[in-house]
Amino acid sequence: MVSAACRRTITPSPHVQARQLSLSKLQKKHEALVLKGRGQDGEEAHSQAYYIIKAAQERQELAEQVEALRGQIFQAERECRALEGTLRRLLGSNSDWSFQARHAGAHDQVEEQAALKAQLDAAAAQLRGKQAEEARRSAELEEAEAQAQLAEQLQRRQRAAQRAARLLKQLQTKGPAGWKLPEGMNLETLAADVQLAQCQEAALAALRAQRTVGASPMSPPSPMPAAGGTPPSGTLGQSAFNTALAQQGQSFSPDGSSGVASPPHTPASALKSPAAVAAPEVAGSGGSATHKALHVRFDDDKDNLHVGLDPLAVDSRASSVDSLHRSYDEAAAGGRAPPAASGFHVVHTAGGRLEAVSSSARWEDVVGYSRAVKRGPFIYVSGTSAVDQASGRVMYRRDAYKQTRLAFTIVERALAQVGASLDDVVRTRLFVRNLQRDGEGISRAHGEVLGHVKPASSMVEVSRLVHEDILVLIEVDAILDLNL
Repeated sequence: MVSAACRRTITPSPHVQARQLSLSKLQKKHEALVLKGRGQDGEEAHSQAYYIIKAAQERQELAEQVEALRGQIFQAERECRALEGTLRRLLGSNSDWSFQARHAGAHDQVEEQAALKAQLDAAAAQLRGKQAEEARRSAELEEAEAQAQLAEQLQRRQRAAQRAARLLKQLQTKGPAGWKLPEGMNLETLAADVQLAQCQEAALAALRAQRTVGASPMSPPSPMPAAGGTPPSGTLGQSAFNTALAQQGQSFSPDGSSGVASPPHTPASALKSPAAVAAPEVAGSGGSATHKALHVRFDDDKDNLHVGLDPLAVDSRASSVDSLHRSYDEAAAGGRAPPAASGFHVVHTAGGRLEAVSSSARWEDVVGYSRAVKRGPFIYVSGTSAVDQASGRVMYRRDAYKQTRLAFTIVERALAQVGASLDDVVRTRLFVRNLQRDGEGISRAHGEVLGHVKPASSMVEVSRLVHEDILVLIEVDAILDLNL
């Protein structure tokens, strides 16, 4: 009872209460610090020094990061300044070029153009010089080849003349006894035919030589003398005989048993190619005749004379290139159709749908083509060249201008067969062997024939044509106006 009463009566003084309150605050603060310093996830508690050191380390790391960022910023600023300087230079260069382009004078352009033109002219002059040199050398080569061929032919003709003279002398010396001749043939006729053939070949050789070397016109050589005489130098052609010495397998033979004769005085030099001269057998109409030709060949090894008889159809009006040229030139001068432009006729093919123009050339039936074909208003002319249909010879072998004119004449005659003319031509195609050499002459002939029509045209250079002497091949398309 007494203690309880004492306790109720004893109260702390204010000073004591203040001290107790201060102690309580310190205790709570201590507990808070202890709780704060306790490790996470069950770690042991760290001291205050640990946290002070840890904070210092974090501050150091942040300072290093700041320095690194400052270095990167400094490097980026330097790169930006360099890029700005480069940009200023580019802008300045562009400005200069733009200014020069806008204010460039015409004088510089004129000078540059003049320099380029001078270079072009120099190159063109050099090209023309080389082309002229090539043409000159080509002409010299052709002339040298022609001279060599002419000299060789003259030598061969001299040897052949001497041999023919000895053979004629042998024929006249031995007489008809022991010789096997065709029926109706005697030695006098044989000798006369040989002399006639020699004269013809001599004249032809002279004309060929004149055309080859471009010499002035010459008079025909003198006729061959009688057998046993001296033949004129260089006037005998390749033909040694001008008649048939055999029929149906019979041949020239002293003993009648062999087709080979062995003249005792025949030299070893021989004609390299067979010689054939025709003797008329049955006369035809219009100056044409069917002949039987004697082919004569000398054997160098055996020194023998080989004789063979072949039937041969020839046209006496076109027996040589010179007579053909004369006939063509006379036809052109008189405004008549040349021989190659005659003999045309029209046939109907493809069930009557096509009108085919034939020129009676033998290759038309062999190959199966027509000179021209018409279907409706459309006309197509095959490739046409300057070829004589009767003899198959190429006309004007060194003159592209005349070949072009003759080809257009043939085309005109073919068009006329189907009621058309050159005025109806709409397109031409010209295939040329040597455009540099012959282009001017061909173009001039084309302009003279079709200059008033002015059709579409193409000129193409080709490496080869069907014959080496054909210089130009012409194709023509035409459209016929049926309303006219």
